[in-house]
Amino acid sequence: MVSQKNIHIRDLEVNKGQIEGLPKNPRFIRDDRFEALKKSIEDAPEMLALRELLVYPNDGKYVIIAGNMRFRACKDLGYKEIPCKVLDEDTPVEKLREYAIKDNVAFGSDDWDILANEWDAVELGDWGVEISDFDVKADKEEDEIEEDEEDDEQVKEKPVILDILLPSDNDLEIPCLLKEHMAGRVELPITPWGANSRLTVGVNTYHFYVDDYRFDALFRDPSKLVESGCKKIVEPNCSLHDQTPIAYGLQLIYKKRWLARYMQEVGVDVYVDLNVAPKFAEYNTLGVPEGWDAFFTRGLAGQIDLLNIDLETARRVSGKETPNLVVYGGGKDAEKFCQRNGLLYINDFINAKKD
Repeated sequence: MVSQKNIHIRDLEVNKGQIEGLPKNPRFIRDDRFEALKKSIEDAPEMLALRELLVYPNDGKYVIIAGNMRFRACKDLGYKEIPCKVLDEDTPVEKLREYAIKDNVAFGSDDWDILANEWDAVELGDWGVEISDFDVKADKEEDEIEEDEEDDEQVKEKPVILDILLPSDNDLEIPCLLKEHMAGRVELPITPWGANSRLTVGVNTYHFYVDDYRFDALFRDPSKLVESGCKKIVEPNCSLHDQTPIAYGLQLIYKKRWLARYMQEVGVDVYVDLNVAPKFAEYNTLGVPEGWDAFFTRGLAGQIDLLNIDLETARRVSGKETPNLVVYGGGKDAEKFCQRNGLLYINDFINAKKD
């Protein structure tokens, strides 16, 4: 047994080769889950001190036994140091292997009824809980779905409404928006799509700064969004990172602009979402008419440079020094940025619930 006396806690440097990942690590993480992990760390950095990395000294460096994904996330976020529990160098190899596996074993199970009734779905998603199965179950209970497409091969799929062609003004045939349905000032209440397991009545504005899986079904069948009675929407914020291939990114831009134009056709006003990686900034304005002046973006802590890019894009398209650009979340730095530039700042959903 390893004694607590042989475990030392210290901060180790992230980017100077002091820490190494576990060789042949059996754990991996999908891109969307990696982004969720990064956001979780940004929202609650104190969790790093509450659950340090477990490392082992080897040849002048430290090998991560538990916490490889957290280390990658911290490195990507620009952390200089990270709290670590350092095992004694005499720890047996078989114990190191045991720790590496047991650290990621989940022995308990989730009670989805309690999660549905006592916890908020968006908070759970933002905290890294995979609740797609819970969402499906909640939707079935609410809508009284009698057929399960996965279990009954004879159930016909709903028609893919995305196949409807909409007018375009560009060579890539990305649908163009209608200026007569350009959203103006934000109309409350504004709510993230999927904030509740049951469809909320009385929401005037929906935004989609949530995990992509929450709104992906709308591209196939936007009827729930139409039937919600909302007056305005922010375009779906499809995840577009620097690592996203341009070809795939263009497909996502097509889909979100298609849904935005579709909603305009049924009388809903639209804000253009500018929250994309810089390499997609130009593509993201395809289909947006010159003079358009209704924009939203997602603020992120410590990334004011990205807000500057979004502001310049909004200025260029609108032709105004102070465009109608709304920044959702990002903390005090983002709020001060908005104050300096005459923009509207809205607390993100989690912080709003805490206030």
